Amino acid sequence: MFEDLGVDVLILVFGAFVVIVVLFLSYFIVRQWEKVALIRLGRIVKIEDKAGLHFKMPFIDSLYVVDMRMQTIQLKGQSTITKDNISVSIDAVVFTK
Repeated sequence: MFEDLGVDVLILVFGAFVVIVVLFLSYFIVRQWEKVALIRLGRIVKIEDKAGLHFKMPFIDSLYVVDMRMQTIQLKGQSTITKDNISVSIDAVVFTK
């Protein structure tokens, strides 16, 4: 009578573990500065650009995250002398998206 109880408890614990793993893998969070392309079996299904919690199908959908913040690159300053003997120093900042 109690021999079957151990197998039933093991199956119940394993089932609960599988459900928790699937729930954990089925959501993702989009931040304000991100856009996420939801890819299902190789095709882009939708682009999520609203911040917040979104859901996907685990093991079928994949995500491609793009950071939309402005990036700055500080270039090293360069100095040179012109034809008429004037010393010129140039600094630059590059803004990329």
